[in-house]
Amino acid sequence: MASSKEVKDYIAQWLQLGKHLEIGDQTITLTTVRQSHAYSPDYEILWQKISCPATAKQIYLSGCDQSIEDLLSPRWQIVNCYRCHGLIPTPLFQQGMCLGCPCADLPALPDVNLVMPHPPIDSQQRLQQVADRVAV
Repeated sequence: MASSKEVKDYIAQWLQLGKHLEIGDQTITLTTVRQSHAYSPDYEILWQKISCPATAKQIYLSGCDQSIEDLLSPRWQIVNCYRCHGLIPTPLFQQGMCLGCPCADLPALPDVNLVMPHPPIDSQQRLQQVADRVAV
């Protein structure tokens, strides 16, 4: 089962690569998803809106058939695409079955010279973890 954080990271990654969210005939794009070691305030507000059960069933990532509600259900997991290594949803109990990656309509992917977007990293926390391991 995909956690809320995994779905949040999945949506963030593809928004950073130029995808958009679809709500009926409307599209939502976001220019700033990450700021420093956290998601941007705009993305946090957007995530609160799109993960709300009342609206999640109507919202899709462009090029995908699963709604946000679907992805937050126990039937889905988030894994890495074998082609681009980006995050993709797959049915939980059907290992090896890939329903398609959002990268399919992005001609620039895969690009080995491109660093894929990733969740924010708290550098201070990571450095502290390294220091703690070294101290042992």
